[in-house]
Amino acid sequence: MAHKAGYIDENPFENWSIKQTTANCIYLTEQELQLLVRLYSEGSLESRLHKTLEFFLFLCFSSLHVGDARKLQLEQFGEDSFTYFRIKLRNSKLMPVQVPVSKPLRGMLRNLVGTREKGPIFENLPADQTMNEYLKIIADFAEIEKRITHKVGRHTFATIFLKRTKDLASLREILGHSTIKETLVYAHVLDESKQEGVKVFNSFKL
Repeated sequence: MAHKAGYIDENPFENWSIKQTTANCIYLTEQELQLLVRLYSEGSLESRLHKTLEFFLFLCFSSLHVGDARKLQLEQFGEDSFTYFRIKLRNSKLMPVQVPVSKPLRGMLRNLVGTREKGPIFENLPADQTMNEYLKIIADFAEIEKRITHKVGRHTFATIFLKRTKDLASLREILGHSTIKETLVYAHVLDESKQEGVKVFNSFKL
């Protein structure tokens, strides 16, 4: 470290530690997410379950917390991104969070709003607890054994994004985290990638 080598006077990480919260961070793999996308596209679920799955997939592709998604307005969407203010940050200085819009998210938006140009994205959604009960039923339909709640949507976005991009700084911006320490709960994804990465050397025989 630069501190030990004498290049700097103080250790900037002396009182800093990563919270070990990854064990409780349930998320879907890309394969599991694809199962839900397929179930949504089939349109075979009854209305209450289909609407809940639609909202959950929106969370998976938008990175939003359930409270922020509930309040989202069509006017907040631009050509390639949307902007919002995180509910959890309302007691501090308001900073806009800008999120790029992916193709699946754009497709879902068309399904949700049709030809409307303004107003709420979602209306008449069930309460959070009811939604979680519906998600349990949906997981059974998709043969996913994990306990899915609405929180899993945001975690799924974060883990898939980080696994594909390895870009922790951009993930922090998209999630609207005030510090990088919040984003580091997903650092386990980078550790998994390192383990997979060194396997490229397995073809060398010594």
